[in-house]
Amino acid sequence: MLTVGFVGWRGMVGSVLMERMRQEDDFN
Repeated sequence: MLTVGFVGWRGMVGSVLMERMRQEDDFN
């Protein structure tokens, strides 16, 4: 259960990080 929650949290953070990188790439 804890592992699944950690993976979900990490996946959410990774998604936000990828979106931020994508926005920076478009900005540049």
